[in-house]
Amino acid sequence: MKKLMTMSFIILFSVLAVLSCINFSYNALETIENDKQTITIEKPEDITNEKFLEDIDKALGENNADIMYRYVDVTGKKPHYIYFKTNHTNNFIHGASLKSDFQISEEECISTLTPMGYEVYPLYVSSVFQDISFYNWADAAKYDLSSCTYYVKNDVCSESAGIISQLGYHVIINTNVFLSGKMPVLLFSFIPIFLLIMSMVFYVLANGKRNVIKKMDGYTLKSILLDEIKVCGVNFIGSFLIVELTGA
Repeated sequence: MKKLMTMSFIILFSVLAVLSCINFSYNALETIENDKQTITIEKPEDITNEKFLEDIDKALGENNADIMYRYVDVTGKKPHYIYFKTNHTNNFIHGASLKSDFQISEEECISTLTPMGYEVYPLYVSSVFQDISFYNWADAAKYDLSSCTYYVKNDVCSESAGIISQLGYHVIINTNVFLSGKMPVLLFSFIPIFLLIMSMVFYVLANGKRNVIKKMDGYTLKSILLDEIKVCGVNFIGSFLIVELTGA
């Protein structure tokens, strides 16, 4: 029973370690997008990408508002979230980087990678499951912008959409809600927790006769519990260290 209890303990903390790693990685995307609303802007065919981006950049700049376009590159081993943003406010993006205000020129990039041809500022977020890069708004001209989704701050969404509409572009405010990629810890750890509790119950029942004999020999309940903690504690601590070192 002791082996079963130790194995259940290892499974539980292995699950918790994996979930923590996944959630920490997805936390970066949540920090970037959670306080923003998406809007769809349709670009007329007779307007070049450069003119389209310049018009929006200038109009929002006059009203101290920012906008961001996201492209997800899935050609590599893991997704690469590429963001193109304007530089009109200092609090549009919150993240850990040497360029803390996230004001990016056309020759600069903030990334978990090292793109060629740019002065790269490292982005200090987890890149286990995805990479993230930020570029200047004008660099988005190389993509098909005929009808794309963009990100604006929640508190200025209607205002930003109105400003862009006045330029003659068709704007739709999307009603979608941000969905977090984080895994619910309680849901995925329920079975390991249940196994651990049941194994502990069976362990106690299996040692009931031995504990009764100890009481007859003069052992107190406190001393019996301390002995069990000493015996099982070594296994638990060793298992915990193995899981943590393996995860690291």
